Amino acid sequence: MPRASRFLVGPYPFPRLRRLRLCTPRHASTRKSLWPQSAASGYSFAARPGWFQASGEWLNREPCALNATPGNPAPETQRRSWQRSACHGCLVGLAAALLVQIVHLTLGNNFRTVVPGQVYRCAQLTDDELEAAIRRHGIRTVINLRGMCFGCDWYTDESRATQRCDASQEDVSLSAGRLPPTSELHLLLRALDHTEYPILIHCRQGVDRTGLVSALVLLLYTNADLATARNELRLCYGHVPLGRTTQMQRFFDLYADWLAERSLQHARSQFRHWLLREYCPGPSRARLEVIDSPEHPPLGRPWSVRVRATNLSKQAWHFRPGNNAGVHCGYVLTDRQGRCLTKGRAGLFLADVPPGQSIDLTLALPTVSQPGPYMLMVDMLDETQQCYFYQNGSQPLVREYQAGPPSVADFPRTTNTGQR
Repeated sequence: MPRASRFLVGPYPFPRLRRLRLCTPRHASTRKSLWPQSAASGYSFAARPGWFQASGEWLNREPCALNATPGNPAPETQRRSWQRSACHGCLVGLAAALLVQIVHLTLGNNFRTVVPGQVYRCAQLTDDELEAAIRRHGIRTVINLRGMCFGCDWYTDESRATQRCDASQEDVSLSAGRLPPTSELHLLLRALDHTEYPILIHCRQGVDRTGLVSALVLLLYTNADLATARNELRLCYGHVPLGRTTQMQRFFDLYADWLAERSLQHARSQFRHWLLREYCPGPSRARLEVIDSPEHPPLGRPWSVRVRATNLSKQAWHFRPGNNAGVHCGYVLTDRQGRCLTKGRAGLFLADVPPGQSIDLTLALPTVSQPGPYMLMVDMLDETQQCYFYQNGSQPLVREYQAGPPSVADFPRTTNTGQR
């Protein structure tokens, strides 16, 4: 075949195609030619009946679709055009709604109503915005979930604004990346039971911690079921259950599992009992005791301490070799000035400790070169929540050591009572 005949040329209303290879499959003579004769180009496709193949793929198009005029499009073309327009419209609408929500969350104050006339939620407000919200909604109590932060401008401004408006302020320390500690939950419950309403709940963005407490209020003081209360942790409020923020959803999963184990249905009394008596922040509850330790750490050589950790939680501890999963034992050694000398982990191995059982761990400590007092703090570490157990209400182990040889003051004094 001549070289020129292997290229499609002529004034056709489509862009230049790649090299085409002309071939004639079986029974091609029984089909009508897909390409009408073109007098303008001087090239007759009918003279070469058959199908065109480009890049190894058959171009199988119906004649009616090729010959359709702009005023009378083919039915298949009309259907595809309508589907494409509908898809584009949905995408544009979704993008616009998402943009409005992002602007409201980032640039706005995320102010919402939880219980009309009683409970409201929002992000951190400026002092002027807080005063305006207090006067507009008659707020009598502001519940701050960021804790007491003396020296921070936002905390000082908020305290002054509530004082000027003669409103109460309750400070509760919660984290968006950890399960709420038992002590802070009890403090929050006392505030909700005895405070004056209406109340305004807020954290920094008004998303995760605020959503958790808003759902907790619905479960404690309304007839909302668990699914309805969990709607306070939705995407429309800005909550994205990814990474550490999944702990907010996990809190209610623990409550749902407790109900399922006892074949119970949610009730306000059941939820209050679970909060006060049954709730445990995951595996974060332990008892630590020293079982082997030098009384005076030696100078110039490493030393070690053996501790026994007892699982007091309601979940099994899962020790893992890596430092980003499971449960481990963390320890910090400081000198008399409070400077950190070493920080490490013990229990980097595979082991499971059921509730009520214990495990013995060895803490490898470095060389100390100067005599004097040293402080060792030991606590279990939950890698999933990225926190020590004491941050969830457990008690750490703290012990002071006197490095170096024992001094005269370390020995008991003896008194000579003999007579001359």
